[in-house]
Amino acid sequence: MEIIRGHAAARALLAARLHSAGRSVVLLAKDSEDLAQLKALLQLFSSKTTAGAATPDTTLGAADAHEGWVFMPPFPAGSHSRGAWGARLAALDTLRQRQSLPTGVVACLDSLLPKYPPPRVLAELRLELTCGADYAPELIIDQAVDWGFLRTPLVTQPGEITRRGDILDIFPPGHSHPLRLEFFGDTLEQIRLFEPSGQRSVRNITEFTLLPALPAPGYGDFLIQAEKWWEEL
Repeated sequence: MEIIRGHAAARALLAARLHSAGRSVVLLAKDSEDLAQLKALLQLFSSKTTAGAATPDTTLGAADAHEGWVFMPPFPAGSHSRGAWGARLAALDTLRQRQSLPTGVVACLDSLLPKYPPPRVLAELRLELTCGADYAPELIIDQAVDWGFLRTPLVTQPGEITRRGDILDIFPPGHSHPLRLEFFGDTLEQIRLFEPSGQRSVRNITEFTLLPALPAPGYGDFLIQAEKWWEEL
């Protein structure tokens, strides 16, 4: 079914009903304002939770999602920030995990323009961190930097990472708050969400997945393929 015109409320209601009936739905917004309106309406109309939907800051792969709906961030001209790209990669990873499930996607028209990484990129470029497991903090930092994260004295923006002794702060893609990882030696003892402004703890989580902060990480054959494409241009 394809709907070309219609009021935002009518489009959102029909999309919500199709999705609740087990259909995958793509809903296109003309701009960021329309996207925000459709998102609010879908959250209002969606009363049935679909198994497997991601919820920000509580699951392995966090993204802007609600009850089986994934909201792709707008892609305005010149948008190259780590925060913007990280949010897109988190949304793409949620879609990758939901390939066999009914999924609703809401995106602006400009989100159809860029060439996104294939699903295998996010399937391979991921690091799952769980409380109680052992990880070398400096190796986590090295991996994050390879994936586009920026080392800073203080973490305030998505795509930033820093370390102070046994504490590692990181702002991963798709999360609404930065995370504070507390180690005892190499054992990850605690993961806490915190407010970047006042450093106040928000809540604890037990696991999360670290994804690249930029769409073209310098890793393995992906870098080789990128160099090949560049030479062909």
